[in-house]
Amino acid sequence: MVAQNVKPNLQTFNTLLKYLRRFHSFGRLPALQTLREMKAIGIEPSLASYHHVIQVFYQPGTSPKGPSLVIYDIMNELVGKTFSPKDLDDDKFFQSAMNVCSSLRDLELAYQVHGLLNTGDNRKFIGTDFQRNFYYSKFFNLICLMEQIDVTLKWYKDLIPSTFLPHSQTLIDLLQALDVANRLEMIPQIWKDSKEYGHTFRSDVREEILMLMARDKHPPQVGLSAAGSIC
Repeated sequence: MVAQNVKPNLQTFNTLLKYLRRFHSFGRLPALQTLREMKAIGIEPSLASYHHVIQVFYQPGTSPKGPSLVIYDIMNELVGKTFSPKDLDDDKFFQSAMNVCSSLRDLELAYQVHGLLNTGDNRKFIGTDFQRNFYYSKFFNLICLMEQIDVTLKWYKDLIPSTFLPHSQTLIDLLQALDVANRLEMIPQIWKDSKEYGHTFRSDVREEILMLMARDKHPPQVGLSAAGSIC
């Protein structure tokens, strides 16, 4: 572009990166080249720039030979930074980054993304209520799958409901984590919470709780207590 005496700006590059998503895996090399050219002419990529790159490399339905490492390079570059709004798509970065963490089942990477969100005033890029719930649902799902139960319960207390209201699947993820950790004494409290959050009409939550109660290995007092809560 410089050789052709064209003076692109951030929006020019971001539009190009967004367009490259249409080319799926064929857009990967041009996307990286675009990032390098941005930096070479002194244009700092915005969060939207990295969002578009993530979308190029981690598209649903693609079957690469192995998972791309681009998300790790991006996070290593962004760690500790704060951002100001530069593009309308800036608020999509954290949602797409956490979605990749979930797909890769990488809790350490998820903590890194969450740390970046909580750096400075970056929380303003969490997006709409829908984006916020998507982000935290993916984050908490990973915690339920991979973290120690005491840490999981601490996150549950810290995030819900002050930060986001859980979907029924979020409660099911927690119930399954409690089952794995043999902490079923918490089931009555989770059922009580599910009623508070309006999930009592969801059969999937009730069925998960009843299934856990029905197992012979569970202490009788747990089943009786939970049954009383359900009734």
